[in-house]
Amino acid sequence: MATKKHEETTTFEFLSAHPDLTSGEIARAMGRSVCSISGQMRQMLAAGRVVQTGIRNGIPTWRINDMPFGCHNRMTMMFNQLLREHRHGMHEVSL
Repeated sequence: MATKKHEETTTFEFLSAHPDLTSGEIARAMGRSVCSISGQMRQMLAAGRVVQTGIRNGIPTWRINDMPFGCHNRMTMMFNQLLREHRHGMHEVSL
C-alpha cells in the first residue's frame, strides 16, 4: 500500500478549506477522478465526517460535519439546549 506524501492535501482537508463544493468540483481542483472523490465522499458521509449542504444543478454539495456526534442541524441542537435549560429551571422551581 502506498503511503500519502506529506505535501499532498487530503480530500477532507481540501473540503475543510473549500466547503459547499460538488464531488466534480473537488476532483477538478485536486486533479483526481470524479469516481475517486465520489467514493471518498460516500465513505465520509457514512462515517458522519461530511454532510450534504444542498444541490447545485442536480449534484449534491458537501461540507465537513462540524457538529459532533452526527447532529447535523444547528436549529435542533439549539432547541434541545433550550429544552434542557427549561427543564432544569422547572426542576429547581419545584424543589
